[in-house]
Amino acid sequence: MKAAELREMSDEQLQLTLKDSTESLFRLRVQAQTERLDAPSELKRHRQIISRAKTIQRQRELERVFIVTAQFLGRSDGLPLTGDSYVARIFAGDVFADESLGEAKLDHLGRTKVTCDLTGEARKEKAEKFLDQRPQITIVLEKEGTEVFRSRGFKNLAGRPSTAGVVLGKFKV
Repeated sequence: MKAAELREMSDEQLQLTLKDSTESLFRLRVQAQTERLDAPSELKRHRQIISRAKTIQRQRELERVFIVTAQFLGRSDGLPLTGDSYVARIFAGDVFADESLGEAKLDHLGRTKVTCDLTGEARKEKAEKFLDQRPQITIVLEKEGTEVFRSRGFKNLAGRPSTAGVVLGKFKV
């Protein structure tokens, strides 16, 4: 089975193919130990299918994870905002209607690095909708639970490779 064929499969079909190939490989290995195989090349074929399927699953998982970074500076003095009382949250679409995609505190330079992880069964449906629609991303800065800053919406940020990350820039608060 070629990688292109596996990529066209849904997540469920891909998981089923992976399970079938893993079971077939196990049976072939047991058979190889007890008797002669009719087609020894089947071992290699199933190993390749398993490898390709796992690679595609990992690629899909990485599409559902992205990292957003930003820096917050004081409006009057330009110095970084710091302290455990500040929390940056990432939202998609309407801030009040949707749950936060991720949150992180500010470091000693006023920077935040928020990992938005849309993987897992609980968020699977939301992730698919999110990746299809690619809504605007909004970052909200809170101090002790009170909103002190909300960015404008940023478009087309999700679905980028997580290794690249998304830098929103510097914000004066």
